[in-house]
Amino acid sequence: MGRHICRALTAGSWDVLCVAHRRAGPDVRRTVTLDLSGSYGDGLTALLQRERPVAVVNAAGAVWGATDEQLTELNASLVDRLIEVLAALPLPPRLVQIGSLHERSLPEPGHPEPAALYALTKARATRAVRAAAEAGLVEGVVLRVSNALGAGAPAGSLLGGVTERLAAAARRGETCALELPPLTAHRDFVDVRDVADAVVRAAARAPAGGRVIDVGRGESVGVRRLVDELIEVSGVRAEVTDRSPGTRAAAVRGRDVGDQRADIRAARELLGWRPRFTPHDALVSMWRAALGRAPRHGVEAVSTAPVHGGGLRSEAAPFPGRLQEETLHE
Repeated sequence: MGRHICRALTAGSWDVLCVAHRRAGPDVRRTVTLDLSGSYGDGLTALLQRERPVAVVNAAGAVWGATDEQLTELNASLVDRLIEVLAALPLPPRLVQIGSLHERSLPEPGHPEPAALYALTKARATRAVRAAAEAGLVEGVVLRVSNALGAGAPAGSLLGGVTERLAAAARRGETCALELPPLTAHRDFVDVRDVADAVVRAAARAPAGGRVIDVGRGESVGVRRLVDELIEVSGVRAEVTDRSPGTRAAAVRGRDVGDQRADIRAARELLGWRPRFTPHDALVSMWRAALGRAPRHGVEAVSTAPVHGGGLRSEAAPFPGRLQEETLHE
């Protein structure tokens, strides 16, 4: 998601500084490498003090293959530290925090069902931004994004992994064997290009004050339907085998949120935003991008962070032996 945000901000005439674990690509003019997953405090503080950004988009996060400690550190603790640093600047910049629609899957207090740590940590970050905004420490807004699809989707995600498997089979001229969990959920999927557009609007014009704005299509789509459509888009012969989900997948995903969809009325009213691309458009974009790059193996770490109207991102996404139904956006 970070690369798409950088690209959209650059196209919108922002002076974008991308802070990344590695270079973000030729379409981003300025990049600073900074590891956000470890002792990031001093480096982040010095960077922000030097650059004096007018807006910071925090798209950092950990989802697939992350430990509990990594989820807590990158999804929540990093946000606490970022707020502290921004509040200390002479002119605190606007903070656009990328939240998750999965925060809504948390059970009510006292509910016996366990909640996913991903949703818990993202919700903690949202509360931190809202509290800081209400206290006048930062001018913050939270974009609570549904399940983002598009070019460069992490291989650790369900549809990103299916895309990689299909692309690998296409290169070999073979049938693609897919072992999938039961795909009964319905989710709100949004094209990552639409998410980037919402970020640009939020950085420039959204009322802040700790507002939380859903970003999605406002409609749910069956996950299995999207997998079948992706296979059709690819034109690759595929054999799909169903299996039971693993315990780790269930623990990360949390309880079933049923028919998930974003309420995008605030996005329309406050940002003048609406989704332009369909899930099919996103699948086509994913497939075309997959054909143009080598398949990813092992663990890939991605960190992208525009600071002048930019953001922060750090993810570890393993290419799993078996694909899991984890359709989170990160």
